[in-house]
Amino acid sequence: MSPRIPAFALPALAGLLASCSPPPPQAPQFFNQPRIVDTHRHELQVGDVLEFVYTIGPQAPTTVGDYTINVNDSVRVEFAYTPEFNREVIVRPDGKITLPIIGEVIAYGKTPSQLAEELTELYTSELRNPFITVDVPEFTSLTEQVARSIITPQGTTRNFVYPVRPDGMVTLVAIGDVQAFGKTVPELSAAIAEAYTGIGHPEIQVTPILTEVGAQQIYVLGEVNREGIFEMAGDIDVMQAIAMAGGFNNEANRRSVIIIRRLPDGTVQGQRVNVIGEIRDNQFTMNYLRPYDIVYVPREYIANVNIWIEQYVSRGIYALFDRPIDYWIAIETVREARQ
Repeated sequence: MSPRIPAFALPALAGLLASCSPPPPQAPQFFNQPRIVDTHRHELQVGDVLEFVYTIGPQAPTTVGDYTINVNDSVRVEFAYTPEFNREVIVRPDGKITLPIIGEVIAYGKTPSQLAEELTELYTSELRNPFITVDVPEFTSLTEQVARSIITPQGTTRNFVYPVRPDGMVTLVAIGDVQAFGKTVPELSAAIAEAYTGIGHPEIQVTPILTEVGAQQIYVLGEVNREGIFEMAGDIDVMQAIAMAGGFNNEANRRSVIIIRRLPDGTVQGQRVNVIGEIRDNQFTMNYLRPYDIVYVPREYIANVNIWIEQYVSRGIYALFDRPIDYWIAIETVREARQ
């Protein structure tokens, strides 16, 4: 005979059993997950903030013969047979110097021998047998200019902080614009090193550091209940993006949802997602979105996505990506395409 448990003990026993049993499984949370950024693998996007740390490494010795003239250099021009034309001038910020008779001449970026050859040719029509030499008695090298720009009056090193601009670029000392959009931080570092090496100054070393990930946004347009801009707080796929936009409306063609994406090389690509087919076949493709993707839900089936983008969307989308994306321009661009 089995022992009977008093009725008054049942609640306590139930509580004890509940405390011993594992908690029920919780549904996974797909929305509003904090984004964990791997700074080495993260592809830089518009609005990301980078800190650039400059260092000056050992510099190879430079001779006057292979030295290229820079702004603020002192340039001595001597005429062997007409010394009254001799001049010692400073290269202006526009890269030019002014000499007797011929006026302005670009000196920046040339070696002394190249400038001497050019001056000899220019003076041939003005002087008989001109024999001209060019010397640079005071160097102001690019390395020195960079050093001056990164050293504060207190003697400390100044780091530069720049966001990735809407055109995908960052601007750095001496080399100008460098594309950051679509690159990882190590790839950007390699591109910067290549750029400084390309102008003959590998001793200028720059370390980019990702300090802030900009607001990651996607755009859901077309036949949804709430068109708009939505922030990516975590990895988002197409179905989740449509859910964030309130779901499909009654006019939506669910067999032809289009993802519009700009690639790092500036081209625009499109991809169709057949939501009905995936639900029917229970085969869901994790079409994860990237920042600034546009999800467009059309009314009509779009047979050839690439032709549709080329004919109706590319010009407008290129314009969007050349400056901060304006939501209303995006809506009008895609609305025009569906008419």
